[in-house]
Amino acid sequence: LDQTAALFDHSLNTMQPEVDSLKVENSKLSSKLIFMEHKNDDLEEEVHSLKQNQDKAIATMDALRECLSKIREERQELFDKLASLQRQD
Repeated sequence: LDQTAALFDHSLNTMQPEVDSLKVENSKLSSKLIFMEHKNDDLEEEVHSLKQNQDKAIATMDALRECLSKIREERQELFDKLASLQRQD
């Protein structure tokens, strides 16, 4: 039993630098993960904002198309009235 305990202590002492190194690496990776999660959140917000802007732009274009269509109809009506008046003269 004493021999096993001595081997265990020796293994712990031998492995301690590697364990410490792994703890440092784990800490660095945890920090990187937190940073990437924040970046991901920022990107999600940006995508959401861009989608809203795109939706507004599409709605504006649709409204402009509708206005253009109405203006064309009104113009055609005016041309028709003008032609009718010219025929009456």
